[in-house]
Amino acid sequence: MTEPIAETKFDCVDRHGNAFVATVQIGDPTTREDAHGRTEHLVYISFDPFIANRPQGGHDSFTAMCFAIELVRKALRVFVAHGGSVFMHGTRSPIEIDDPYFTPICGIIDRKFIDGEPAPGSPWL
Repeated sequence: MTEPIAETKFDCVDRHGNAFVATVQIGDPTTREDAHGRTEHLVYISFDPFIANRPQGGHDSFTAMCFAIELVRKALRVFVAHGGSVFMHGTRSPIEIDDPYFTPICGIIDRKFIDGEPAPGSPWL
């Protein structure tokens, strides 16, 4: 990937309580011919530390971009299924993985339950 055309970050805590920032980068759309001479549309995506830089294909550049974003969702689902937590970058607000914008879901409960120090033993950033 040269320069990314899209980037976002998530604050994460793994099941052992280790905090880190996960960074998604999506590169310029490009094309290549497949083994049958058909044009394949690609975007390069990296999701550090979960997924190394790799091409994501589709039948057009929009579809390739959609597949790349879905790959991020799948990686986050696996991480959460194994005990990880994912927050909006710079906050302790958990994100909604299936939301189109990965929006935080903190607004649904009173702030007193998410402000300040977490309960003893709870992983947080």
